[in-house]
Amino acid sequence: MDTSNQPERIITDTVIKAIMNIGYEKEISLSQLSRNIDITYTHVQKKIVPKLLVWGIVKDEWKGRERVLTLTPRGFQIFKRLQEIGELLDEKQKQWVKQNLKKETIFLLKLEQER
Repeated sequence: MDTSNQPERIITDTVIKAIMNIGYEKEISLSQLSRNIDITYTHVQKKIVPKLLVWGIVKDEWKGRERVLTLTPRGFQIFKRLQEIGELLDEKQKQWVKQNLKKETIFLLKLEQER
């Protein structure tokens, strides 16, 4: 059974960092994204981006020799929700979010997949 599209198997802090970086940059090349989140280009290209594309969170296009990512409207909604959480919380609450964000994001992605 193919489990590659099951969020609970692949949501990581790295995926969340990628979403946030793409959102803040508006448009970012894969090479810049890999530097920003401190992950190899190959890992970004083969593991992270394909999942974000399947979920409809990002779209990609080639600009010259660079592959560039931007958030889709759905991806932008997720980015804004994650950003709003960070703005509303004090330091103690932010620690809790860092520990539990993975579960919450999985829940939101499951809801989106069911629609």
